[in-house]
Amino acid sequence: MTPNAPPFSPNYTHVADVARAHVVALRTGSLDPPRRKRVLLVAGYMLWHEVIAHLAEAMPEIKERLPSALCGPGPQATSYARFEMKNAREILGIEEYKNWREAIEDAVKDFLEMDSIIPTPQA
Repeated sequence: MTPNAPPFSPNYTHVADVARAHVVALRTGSLDPPRRKRVLLVAGYMLWHEVIAHLAEAMPEIKERLPSALCGPGPQATSYARFEMKNAREILGIEEYKNWREAIEDAVKDFLEMDSIIPTPQA
């Protein structure tokens, strides 16, 4: 493990892309066993210190809630395992994905909405 690096992979996929893949898969119909394949969706890779810097600029109202971008960049995205996306292209015809900035911003907006709906218990 890299000190100050998050304990998870830097890959991402926007939930809307996952939903689209499910709809396409359902419309494709049943797949006979020879065609039945796992389909991995990985839109790309991001580095968490870049995510923090982007959110601080794009959503300044949450800047004080963000962790420090000085935690260190950790390993570059090229040092992580790459995923084969052939089945997403060939079976589902999915070649384009939403970018990480949109995926992160949309996720944070959803978290903020949930935060306002479900108040945090006071200690």
